[in-house]
Amino acid sequence: MPINNNIKFVPPTTVKDQVESSNSKNADFVKNFDFAINNSTDIASNETSTLTHTNPAGPHTLRATKKLAMKQTIDGRRVLYSPCDVLIKELGTAASILHRVVSNLSPDSQTIIAARLLGEEGLLEGRTIADLLATLQRASTKNTVSSAQTASATDRAAVIALMGDIGVFYSRPADVKMELLTEFNSLLIAAGLHVPEEPEMEIMRETGGSRTVGPDKKSERKVVTFDAGVDIPFRTGIHNMGLEADKILGITEHNRIPEIRWPVFDISTARIQQTTEPFAGHMSGSPAEILQTWDMLCGVKGEDQYVGALTRNSVRQAGEEFRHPLSDLTSVEQAQRYARAAGASAFLVGLGYHSTVEVLEGILVYLGQSMRAEGTLSQSQRDAAHVFGHGAATDLITELFKTNTAQ
Repeated sequence: MPINNNIKFVPPTTVKDQVESSNSKNADFVKNFDFAINNSTDIASNETSTLTHTNPAGPHTLRATKKLAMKQTIDGRRVLYSPCDVLIKELGTAASILHRVVSNLSPDSQTIIAARLLGEEGLLEGRTIADLLATLQRASTKNTVSSAQTASATDRAAVIALMGDIGVFYSRPADVKMELLTEFNSLLIAAGLHVPEEPEMEIMRETGGSRTVGPDKKSERKVVTFDAGVDIPFRTGIHNMGLEADKILGITEHNRIPEIRWPVFDISTARIQQTTEPFAGHMSGSPAEILQTWDMLCGVKGEDQYVGALTRNSVRQAGEEFRHPLSDLTSVEQAQRYARAAGASAFLVGLGYHSTVEVLEGILVYLGQSMRAEGTLSQSQRDAAHVFGHGAATDLITELFKTNTAQ
């Protein structure tokens, strides 16, 4: 289905310098999505209840898959090392609010909200709340954008990681202490921000949540068990290619995003054999959790947080000719949305948590397109790997990365 890409641009100024060129390139993301989904290949889904699972990065991995893993790791990490000005500002705005809110939380709430980031699986393992606040301050644009440019790639990744952890609080409120949410929400409201309510979060879960983007995830993924957390190997990048990617990028050792620990997963052998794109942790709901929080921290209106572009696009399609899914936003707002999408996916892919095919659906929803619209998927197509599993996911997401990397 053709997409109208006649987007009007506003005159660029300061941080807007990249808006016109980046929006032009980001428009290609929409066109290429349309091309990819209309030229996808049906892949039989696995309906058997007893699946054999294997390491998706094992010695059996296809050379083509390894190349895709390296490409997306390089391009994802490059975004974190050299973000465009729009992304620096979007990260800085979120970091400024987080610094203010975390500073004013009670000690108990500070400990809970930073537990994962400062724990044995976190980027700031062994650090303190004071270290976290210093990280947020460096990434903040409270003073100037240039000051935020002094933040390290690890600082930027830590900010995005914290937004993801906060997103989990909202998507799974039953697992969070009510006292923390009440205190956290009151500080956000005091800052003039819209805190999503349960009906809004349910919409997020239904469009970008893990159960939606990965309906077969539970059966097609198994956690590899270790005797203790310290036995989990340190890794970084898709298929642990992060350090090699950093060498290719010319990143000096002391500036590199560190290796960290996180759960190791085996994936359905059948799915791996049917797919050229690399798997890491199966289809991910993390983009929705990160971007819902990021929108909230950047002052996006409630109805526009995460699913806003998709909702407007769906309503518009009911009675109008199909247009660019972000056409209701100004060119500046479009650039901001693309930058946040690039930042969230660069974090997940660049550090190795989830591959491009695993984050793609959640990113598409955020940018106003759904692969689950009526008539899009065949009966055998259950997730993004069935549709974009032979290189298209890498092409689409790395295009988003390149557009939002400093030139």
